[in-house]
Amino acid sequence: MRLILLFLFLSTLLNVNIVAATQVAPPVNIAPSLPNTQRNHDLVYQQLFSMHSQLASLDEKLQQQKTLGNDVKTLEAAQQALTIQLSRFQSQLDAQKNLQANKFTGFNGRIGDLKDSINWWFSILTIFLALGGLLIYKLSRKEAENVAHQQMEGFISSNADEILANAQVSLEKQLGEANTSVEYLKKYIDEARQIIEEKRKEVEAAADDVQRSIAEKQEPNPESLRILENSTNKISKGHTTAREYLNLASVGYGKKNYKETLKYLNLAIKTLKDSEKQTRFHAQLLWNTAIAHSMLKNVNAELKSYDELIQNFKSIHNEESWDFVARAMLNQGVVYAKQGKPDDELNSYATLIEQFKGSSNEDLQIEVAKAMANQGITYGQQGKPDDELNSYATLIEQFKGSSNEELQIEV
Repeated sequence: MRLILLFLFLSTLLNVNIVAATQVAPPVNIAPSLPNTQRNHDLVYQQLFSMHSQLASLDEKLQQQKTLGNDVKTLEAAQQALTIQLSRFQSQLDAQKNLQANKFTGFNGRIGDLKDSINWWFSILTIFLALGGLLIYKLSRKEAENVAHQQMEGFISSNADEILANAQVSLEKQLGEANTSVEYLKKYIDEARQIIEEKRKEVEAAADDVQRSIAEKQEPNPESLRILENSTNKISKGHTTAREYLNLASVGYGKKNYKETLKYLNLAIKTLKDSEKQTRFHAQLLWNTAIAHSMLKNVNAELKSYDELIQNFKSIHNEESWDFVARAMLNQGVVYAKQGKPDDELNSYATLIEQFKGSSNEDLQIEVAKAMANQGITYGQQGKPDDELNSYATLIEQFKGSSNEELQIEV
């Protein structure tokens, strides 16, 4: 507030002095030429005296304006007019040239100093007024903000109960809508999970059915193959798991595209996680690889796959993989028979019988019974009836009391 009053005072003072400056008495008019007489010389000197008086008065006013920092344009105009009049006397005052020149030089110097001084003070005053205006603006803005803040506080204080009541109603409404949305979302998620779970079970059942067909070298069920093929259409090739590769291989097998089957089986084996290695799933992949080689009539590759499966799992104390091991030993013996290698064939059967003859697992018992039967046939082909009869007798003795239909067929 003080700065505002100071600003108004300076503005008023500045205006007063500017008006005063504009009221400078005009210079005395002098005739354009004067006769060169003693009387006229005296008149000239009188006029010069009058002009000096005016210059003195002008100097005094310039000093005042310098102190107040006012506009000096009017004073400068008066000074210019007086200078013009003085110049007219130059031709009449040749005799007093040096004296008059020194006087005018002195006057001009003082007037120049006054001009520079007045200009400097005018610049200072301009900067001061600008800074003052900025301070006044900031103070006014701060006062306005304070007033607005006080009014807002007063409004909130006066209407606090109503504001809180409205906020509570709005919040309860939003919470109710949010709870309804959450319940709907939970129901939707539960339904989606149920559908996904049912679809997963359907795909797994189809995959198991196709795998059984592969194990038995049979044609896959068309419906199971269709379900499995539809599921593989959604597989992302960039982030495929080993199980997804197995499903892709199964579809290739169902289409009798055994090269594609081998491609996906090899990718599945390479993609196996550490936790999946030496598990039933790993054994299944090796078994399917051997079957795919068998369908391509690649005997050496088939035997190699059987051997890899046997060496990886025959010493593992995990019976869930032993059915694949037993099948691999049995099929290995059959392949050796086709190659005309009865000794290797009999060795495969003997290894199978020795490792699993004491197992109570019916799947393993079936493989043992088949090995004993094939062993007897091979001994007969070799002209060894005693060994042949011994193999049959062992088979009959061990499984004659079983109720399993497949075992009874072998007996």
